[in-house]
Amino acid sequence: MKKRKLLLSTLIALGLLTTMTGCGQDNKKGNTNNDKKTEEKNKMKGKCTAVDCMKQIEINSTIEQINEITGVEGNLTNETKKIYEYDLGDEDKIIVEYGSSEVATIKAEFTRSKIADKNVDLSKSEELKAKVNAGINYEQFKAEIGNVEGIIVEKSEDNTRYMWVSKKGGYIRANFRNRDNICTFFTGMTDRK
Repeated sequence: MKKRKLLLSTLIALGLLTTMTGCGQDNKKGNTNNDKKTEEKNKMKGKCTAVDCMKQIEINSTIEQINEITGVEGNLTNETKKIYEYDLGDEDKIIVEYGSSEVATIKAEFTRSKIADKNVDLSKSEELKAKVNAGINYEQFKAEIGNVEGIIVEKSEDNTRYMWVSKKGGYIRANFRNRDNICTFFTGMTDRK
């Protein structure tokens, strides 16, 4: 009876030891694969970042021209609205929508932390409301938030939308009419204290 218990205990201990050792090895392999997947996802696929591509793409650019600028072939995601998506890697995307026109609306997607700037000052964002309501142009708006150039996040035939991000976590998106460069509205979040 004692020999049976000893043999059973030894087999159980050996089984646990084998299982635990195997789990440790599998986790390392799993983490390595996850790290490779994350690294691959974060790797740039295009010739430019979303921010840099937006500076080069015009609203009347063709799909072929945008393919050349980005270095990535656009993926048609909506045939009816003629929406193309460009995955540039590193969480950067360009989205182009033609609709029924030859002129596109172009949007950039990227993480805000990529464009955060220590010189962006959002402390006057409450005062900006009255100035925007009175009519303020891009240069005046820019002067109110630290004289930092905005990052273009959307272009269309009628408007251009810019974004400013501070290192403290706040951001502002402001929309300007193309015909007179006047801010029509802005949204955002003030800095964290």
